[in-house]
Amino acid sequence: GFGMHQVRHEYAAQADLAVKQTFWQSPALANLDSNAFGEATPTKLVNRLDTSALARDVAEAMVQDDLAKGRNGGAATSDAEIDARAAAIESAFKVEPIDDKGLLRVTAYSTETPEQAIRLTEFVARGLVEHTQLKRLDEQEQAYQLVQQQITETRAQLDQAETRAADFRQKMGFKTDEQVWVDIEKKNNDLVEAQAMVSEIQQRIREIDDSLAANADQLPETLDSVTEGVVQGLLEDLDDLRQQEIGLSIVWKPGYPELDRLQAEIDEKKEAIGLAIGQLKGGSGGSSLWEERQGLYQQKLQLKADLLTQSVKVASLQKMVDEFSKTLPDLSNTSFTYAQLSHESQYLRTQFEKLL
Repeated sequence: GFGMHQVRHEYAAQADLAVKQTFWQSPALANLDSNAFGEATPTKLVNRLDTSALARDVAEAMVQDDLAKGRNGGAATSDAEIDARAAAIESAFKVEPIDDKGLLRVTAYSTETPEQAIRLTEFVARGLVEHTQLKRLDEQEQAYQLVQQQITETRAQLDQAETRAADFRQKMGFKTDEQVWVDIEKKNNDLVEAQAMVSEIQQRIREIDDSLAANADQLPETLDSVTEGVVQGLLEDLDDLRQQEIGLSIVWKPGYPELDRLQAEIDEKKEAIGLAIGQLKGGSGGSSLWEERQGLYQQKLQLKADLLTQSVKVASLQKMVDEFSKTLPDLSNTSFTYAQLSHESQYLRTQFEKLL
């Protein structure tokens, strides 16, 4: 005998939306504590998207559009009917991030006509833009309030620092050799800047570690591979070598045999870490996550190398500043203290001007 069956077609339509950065993700604020809102990548926007709320907004907008144009679809007005339509819409579209192109891709499906798939795509895309803009406006308001708060706090700190410096100078009435003053202030400025750079690098390493932890949560299997442990162990070894070099650099100058040997060992360790990172791989699935993990470890290795350079610089400058205060007869404790107070005022004024 013969049987008959109906083939059900499904139509799909797509729309791409470009993701642009706001002022609050601009380089102007990159080095300020107020930059708590990082780059708005397509993946981050999708992770924060409430698809149920978006589907309901789309359902309500389509009902209003049907009413305005006299279509039958405008008859559904009760909450229950809107909920049902929203549930159907939510299962009929998807939003995908395309980070390398800075795009959000909306795809919608219809089992009835291509026109319906196109119409649904348009409404979802418009709703997505509105949801994203509202979310980012809220974040920008938070960033603005944070900057305003920092301006107030920094202004108060600056006033206090300048008052302390002025009072101290007036009380001590010191006079010192101008060249000594310039030298000690320059070394102290360099030291503060190097210390700030160390803090910044350490913060970036902590951010990399957070990203590694987030990446690990998404991996399809536990991180029990030998290579993963090797990378961690080698990075810890590099930290130990860093502490040794900092200690030796305080006492000895470059060219001292032990320092040269230690530097060679550090170079070998970095090369070994690079090789180990290159061998990182997962089991089944999650290959892109493992590639991301390799990239994060490469960034961490570079940051560790930068941290080593800056830490040695801090140790050397601290030694020089200490020697200045001990050996130069024209340099008293009072002038050194004033140099620190003066630099604190200048640093706060720079931060204050950046915030403004």
